[in-house]
Amino acid sequence: MKYIYLSVLLCIGSKLAAQDLIYLTDGTKLPGKVTEITAEKVKFKNMANPSGPTYSRTPDKVSFVFNAAGDYLVFSKEKPFSDKDRDAFLAGAAKSRFLDALVDNKGTVTSTIIASETDADVVCNNKGEESKVAKSSLAFLIRRDGSHQVFGSPEQAAPILLASQGKISSALPPAAAPQAVPTPEPLTRLNGTPAVAGGSESGTAGAVVSPMDMKLFNRKALEKTEEFTGYMKMIVAVNTNKETAKKGISLACALFLNDDSRVEVSNVNSDVRNKYKIREYLNRLMLRSGQFDKVQIEYANVNYASKFKKGADGNYYGVVTFVQTFRGFVDDKVVYGDVTKRNVTVVLKPYEKAVNGESVAAWDVFLDDVGVVETKKI
Repeated sequence: MKYIYLSVLLCIGSKLAAQDLIYLTDGTKLPGKVTEITAEKVKFKNMANPSGPTYSRTPDKVSFVFNAAGDYLVFSKEKPFSDKDRDAFLAGAAKSRFLDALVDNKGTVTSTIIASETDADVVCNNKGEESKVAKSSLAFLIRRDGSHQVFGSPEQAAPILLASQGKISSALPPAAAPQAVPTPEPLTRLNGTPAVAGGSESGTAGAVVSPMDMKLFNRKALEKTEEFTGYMKMIVAVNTNKETAKKGISLACALFLNDDSRVEVSNVNSDVRNKYKIREYLNRLMLRSGQFDKVQIEYANVNYASKFKKGADGNYYGVVTFVQTFRGFVDDKVVYGDVTKRNVTVVLKPYEKAVNGESVAAWDVFLDDVGVVETKKI
């Protein structure tokens, strides 16, 4: 007997040592590690006693199974999955994902960033605009760290999981095959240190082979830049309380290479440009918004000035630009306003993650220094 499989994209840093969850047709949810799936049995281990006995259930007693990578199998005789799909699920390979996925009771799939949760609601942040989604309206959600939550009974959720297959794949497309990247030109970071060295380290003249799919990481760099601008909008919003603003600062800082990444600050009333570490800059931004009755901050034209090029340190570096418009209001009048074109150094950097108890090399995109190209008065 065969069933259907859906692969859901997840964060590169997911830890696959976590438990799988087996949802039975009677509503029972069993934690464990699925070790084998055949036409006769779904076998799993109790992770509290991995050397202990192997447990099993017949497939007709199982609605669906989630693994720790966020992939799932739905057990349906009408829509069988292949042996290849089954093996991919059991392997639980990590997948690159930087968004969360919500699926409502009608099967509508939404890619978003979950800022916070309560027992009743999910608070989402889409480019700085917060929205609240009632969990009662959802069939399930899958978080970027690989965890998930199913709402309602397995009997209700299973057909929606089946129907959502193509929709989730479209909303969160998988990585393509690796490709070659042109030999880099010199690039200088905001702090003046060279980021990129010319020449090829691959042994092939004129090209450097990328560590993974560069299309994926180019897109991810743009999305992380947009996520950063969204957090800045949230930090200064008039309806944002202090605790929410602090959470936005922490989430924004997590996008950066480290706490030493710097942001350059300009002012139309002065030629002086100062540089602040990212957390200090965001705290100053939060305090500055308190000088006005209302602050309006907008972002546009997020695009590349330079795509990823390999540096002497083995990392890949690029530059993303965007336009920031700042307005401060007092008594409903604009008392200060400027338009600043900014550039952001983005870094594609390797790191190690644990997969099934082994250390595996992976890559992720981080933001680094944020500079000012020009500032104009509104």
